[in-house]
Amino acid sequence: MGEAKRTQQKMVAMGSLRLTHPAYQLYLFKKGKKMVKAPGKTSGRDVKRKKGIISKKAVVREVVAKVAGKKDQRPSEVQVRKVSDVELARLKKNLQTVWDAYCSPETRETVSRKKHVSFLAVQCGAVCLNLSLVDKGILMEYELDLGSKQELAGAQIYKQDTMLVNRYFTPESGAEEILKTTNVALQTLVDILVNNDLSDAGIRNAIARGEQIQLSAA
Repeated sequence: MGEAKRTQQKMVAMGSLRLTHPAYQLYLFKKGKKMVKAPGKTSGRDVKRKKGIISKKAVVREVVAKVAGKKDQRPSEVQVRKVSDVELARLKKNLQTVWDAYCSPETRETVSRKKHVSFLAVQCGAVCLNLSLVDKGILMEYELDLGSKQELAGAQIYKQDTMLVNRYFTPESGAEEILKTTNVALQTLVDILVNNDLSDAGIRNAIARGEQIQLSAA
C-alpha cells in the first residue's frame, strides 16, 4: 500500500510539472488559437457605420441607389394590341398563307431567278408599304409621311426604311410578336391582315405574273 501511494503521489507531481512546463503551455496556447473562429471581414464602411461616422446623406444615397437598382430589374411591360378572336384567327391564317406561299418550290424557284419579287402593296394615309420575297425571306419596304416642318420652310418629311419580317410570319409565335410591335408600318400591316383574307392562289398568281395585290386600310 505504501508503494502504491508513493507512485500515485509521483504521478500527481509529474502532472503538475507537465502543466507548468513552458513547452506544454505553448502547445495549449496554439491549440486554443486553432479552436477560436476568426471574425468575419469588416469593411471600413461598416466600422464607420458602427461608430456613427457615416452622414445621413450617405445613408440616403445608399438607400436610393438600392431602390433604383430594384426598379431597373423589373421587366418592362410590353403592350399587346387587343384584337377579337375572329381577327386573331384571320391574322394567323394570313401569316401562315404568306409563309406557305414563300416556302413553296415554285415560289422559291421564282425568287432564285428574279431575286426580288413584290406581291403586296398597301396604302394607308401616311404609310405606304410593300411586301416582297427575297433570298433571305420576306422583306418589307415602307415609307412614312412625317408631315411638314416649319423650320424647313414647310418641306414635307418622309422616312424610308426596309426590314426582314420573317419572324412575324412564323406559325408558332408570329401573330403574338407582330401584335407587340411599336413600328407604325407593321401596325398598318396588322390592320390589313386582320381585316382582309389573303388566298394562297391569289398570292401565287401575283408572284407568277409579277403583279402586286393592292390593299388599303381604313
